[in-house]
Amino acid sequence: MVQDEIPPEETASGRKVIQISSMVHADKDWAFIALCDDGSLWLYHGSWSRLEGIPQTPDL
Repeated sequence: MVQDEIPPEETASGRKVIQISSMVHADKDWAFIALCDDGSLWLYHGSWSRLEGIPQTPDL
């Protein structure tokens, strides 16, 4: 689920991006997904939106 877009002043709290992945849909659509050092995931498709409710497993 993509949360409503968060204003930049709320996202600049010292969070650092540690990995960015890109994806291309079969219909030639695109997006970026960023993993931040606080564990949050963000989707960029014209603007940044925080991804919520994604199950994660601990490192093995």
